[in-house]
Amino acid sequence: MVSIIRRTSPELVRQHCADWPKPDQAAWIKTFDPETVLGVAPCWAPVTQYQNGGVYSRYLEVCRQKGLAEELSPDGLQHFIRSAENLACSAITIAGYVWALWKVATVIRDVRSGDFNWLMASAKRIEAVGRRSRKRKADRYVSVEPLLKLGFSTMRNAAPEIGRWADVQAYRDGLFLAFSSVCPERLRALEAIRLSWIADDCSCVKFPAEFQKTGEPSTRIVPAFLRPALARWINEIRPTVAGDHDLLWVAKGGRPLGFAAIQAAMRRLTQPVLGIALTPHRLRDAAATFIVEEITDQAALAARILNHRDPSSARHYTEAAEGLKASRQVGAMVEKTRIEAG
Repeated sequence: MVSIIRRTSPELVRQHCADWPKPDQAAWIKTFDPETVLGVAPCWAPVTQYQNGGVYSRYLEVCRQKGLAEELSPDGLQHFIRSAENLACSAITIAGYVWALWKVATVIRDVRSGDFNWLMASAKRIEAVGRRSRKRKADRYVSVEPLLKLGFSTMRNAAPEIGRWADVQAYRDGLFLAFSSVCPERLRALEAIRLSWIADDCSCVKFPAEFQKTGEPSTRIVPAFLRPALARWINEIRPTVAGDHDLLWVAKGGRPLGFAAIQAAMRRLTQPVLGIALTPHRLRDAAATFIVEEITDQAALAARILNHRDPSSARHYTEAAEGLKASRQVGAMVEKTRIEAG
């Protein structure tokens, strides 16, 4: 699980590359350890450093799964791209991942033989494909109402009290779909939700600043109709399957639910019913679409709800209190849709 990191330390640097091959670890630590760097580090902000390193960690995991050598190679890249495509990542997104790998290569190239210009060329080719084929977001918009109906119907059809994992998983996925449709945080923040962030009455979730791309804390109001379902998960279902951790979302075996598993679960749930495999990022867009559909001239409110920093959108909401106000407004608007939740 990765949070948005704005500060660094020797411990964080070592922890972030702990599962890398030893030569790569040594090169990374030499470059980024704040106690040993002698002005040779790339001009990367800490968040960029950890994002690029995170992509390389995911690349290495794919190599392990496919039985490949843990190094940058065309074969490894091909499998990595295929895994990203399986998660419904766009060509532009995949190009960004390949650029990140190329940037990591510039750090570890002294300890790895070979020329990594092929990585740059690959990124450029994928980027060009993405620019030619990129669809407008509007073509993939789904409104909040069908998402909530699907989420609640999935929870109603599950019988987690019986103890079958399939039912627990179905309830969890339905809850995640409904929750993320009305509490539109980025996936990394949703993945990281702790029980301690949630109010006792499930009325709101408080996201710390370190888990926000904007660097500011965020409070999301949970609509009243969703609170009983969230409370049931926390108090009745989750305790029967969770391991020794306080993360809200749980995978099979009690482990924390990871990034890739969430992506896959949402695609599996939405594709058969909605005809489109939605990613959590598309669920965030649904909230903004709902605002614009329900209240005209509310693009600025949508930008604030999504925690975007574009000055043209956020200038009307410059204080943290406005973010809470916007979240309350979204909850109220969703209530007015009169979606059957029981």
